[in-house]
Amino acid sequence: MDHLKLIDEKIAHYETELNKLRNAREVLIGLSADRQAAEQTKAKPAAKKKAKQKANGASKASASDNGVTVRHRVTEALQSASDPMTSADLIAALGMTDKKQPVYTALSSMAAAGEVMKDDQKRYSLAAANA
Repeated sequence: MDHLKLIDEKIAHYETELNKLRNAREVLIGLSADRQAAEQTKAKPAAKKKAKQKANGASKASASDNGVTVRHRVTEALQSASDPMTSADLIAALGMTDKKQPVYTALSSMAAAGEVMKDDQKRYSLAAANA
């Protein structure tokens, strides 16, 4: 009989532990659902802003004047320059002193793509393949 009592006590103990685990699981599921709802709430304003920019035709990566992209204008400026140019030089040459960010964005993506090179003095020039 002592063995049966011991087994019953173990079963009761494991049932208690199992219930604790189930409760913890439910709490985690609730927290996860709350986190997902919060992330969706945060994502909605960003999606609205992006949609508004798209509707206005204002994309940073391809900001353009009369259909000519900033990347294309940067390439043309570097092709016509006799020496490498700093980002400030390019901004001035492109007449974009009031819209600097599209130039920075274009230079960054062009450097990452290997289209331009930046020297130690932070001056840009066309990569050999694009020169």
